[in-house]
Amino acid sequence: MADARGEEIAEKIAWKTAILRSRKLFEGTSQLPAPSKDFCQLLITEKGVAWRKWKITLRNYSLGMAPHPIEQIMTYEDYRFDRSLQFEIETIFGVKALNQTLKIVKGCNDPLSSLPEPLAIKVICYLDLQSIEYLSQVNQHFRELCKADGLWEKLYAMHQGTPSREVKALAKELGWKHVFFMNKLQLQKEISRKRRQLLASPSDSGASTFMTQQIED
Repeated sequence: MADARGEEIAEKIAWKTAILRSRKLFEGTSQLPAPSKDFCQLLITEKGVAWRKWKITLRNYSLGMAPHPIEQIMTYEDYRFDRSLQFEIETIFGVKALNQTLKIVKGCNDPLSSLPEPLAIKVICYLDLQSIEYLSQVNQHFRELCKADGLWEKLYAMHQGTPSREVKALAKELGWKHVFFMNKLQLQKEISRKRRQLLASPSDSGASTFMTQQIED
């Protein structure tokens, strides 16, 4: 009986270790909403899900004691049907993070969707314009990424070179995507319009930052 119990414990430890050591697909950490000081972590790997909470108390803090986490290790299926935990995840990390975790455990994970926005934009920059248009039609996440100002600012620099201060000021008003698709004549007209507006309003603080550098033909 004792041997069977020992084997069961060993199997659970091995299962837990396998989950924690396999490749991470998602990790979220956060302090719980006030007034709680507790800290939590959600980890999803290729083999399962780990949910941890560290109870932070004044006594632990004053004594320099490291709190031990309350830990739940579970299968993908357990996570899919644990509505209570899902509600907690949504409260702490937001609905976007919850939906992302559910996609992973349902086998619908898209690696590009999981990338941080700056890295995803860097990847998208290497696509041609038609491919970016197609990507924007995949879902709401990619639609937002493909119209992000940061993406079109990078694309402008890649295709047109370093933008002048006047171009940057214009992009701040119109958006980088709009500026990207302008030809040089349209761009010069818009810059001239902007310059006239600023000259007509000399008290405008923006006038001091808008340069009069001409666009090269």
